[in-house]
Amino acid sequence: MKTTVIVSLALVVLAGVAWGNMHAFLLTWGSSGTDPGEFILPGAIAADASGNIYVADNQDRIQKFNGTGVLLTSWGSPGAADGEFDDPAGLAVDGSGNIYVADWRNNRVQKFDSNGTFLLAWGSLGAGEGEFGGPTAVAADPSGNIFVVDQPNDRIQKFANDGVFLLEWGSHGDQDGEFGFPQSIAVDGDGNVYVSDWFDRVQKFDGNGVFILSWGISGSLTGQFDSPLGLAIDPAGNVFVADTNNHRIQQFSSDGVFMQTWGRLDTLDQPILGREIGHFDSPLALAITTTGDFFVADSNNNRVQRFTANPVPVHPTTWGRLKSRFTN
Repeated sequence: MKTTVIVSLALVVLAGVAWGNMHAFLLTWGSSGTDPGEFILPGAIAADASGNIYVADNQDRIQKFNGTGVLLTSWGSPGAADGEFDDPAGLAVDGSGNIYVADWRNNRVQKFDSNGTFLLAWGSLGAGEGEFGGPTAVAADPSGNIFVVDQPNDRIQKFANDGVFLLEWGSHGDQDGEFGFPQSIAVDGDGNVYVSDWFDRVQKFDGNGVFILSWGISGSLTGQFDSPLGLAIDPAGNVFVADTNNHRIQQFSSDGVFMQTWGRLDTLDQPILGREIGHFDSPLALAITTTGDFFVADSNNNRVQRFTANPVPVHPTTWGRLKSRFTN
């Protein structure tokens, strides 16, 4: 028993050395495969008010878990009929518990109840109002309006929750309010909208698309990005970014001030991929519960990881492998 305790503590300390200030790891689930509870490149994730977690992977399905990773239900199969998918790229949950899926290659959004029962769909291929060139992400605001990232058309479209078009904004470019292939979207409790794009930045808008501010440049230092493909907002309004090609998560205040980061670092403090707990290999999406706990779709590791809401300060003291001195 003494050996087990010492080894466990050593692993925690080593993780802290790699991360610095961090959110404490809680649990993980999933492995590579097509069976229930397994994943093939999970790329979208969302949480409902009860703490249930919805995950989409490239098997054209949605799996629903409770907060400890127990599979509750699943739905979906390849195709273009109601309830079928062709690369579900984004997920969102509204205040009533309905699930919205950005059905990318089918150029539509589908809406389901919390058990996966199909409710409605809207969209078709095109560049007009309510049409899509390939929706990559979706988000719901506190009033139940739905925002869709229409990536090839470099715009955001806003709809009522029954699919009625309300407004749009954006065009191609690197100036404020323009987009270079927008990637992800999230909405805070005040209805402000955050969008990431391939210019390695996050832009903040009000709910009508009026530009507020922007932050981020290409790079691997804190506050910089290499393909920020996932966004989520915690109950306090902090912004979490899945910095995918840097294999890390970064946290910012609502006005873009860097707060903390976690993931694996090499000896030069550069972010690199990892497979141990708390490390990432191309994290693609984030979901945050009402308690502030957050879940990461750790795509190339084919798993979901959960972290606590409260940061744990850790002071680096040493590098290298730790092990127990005890043998019995």
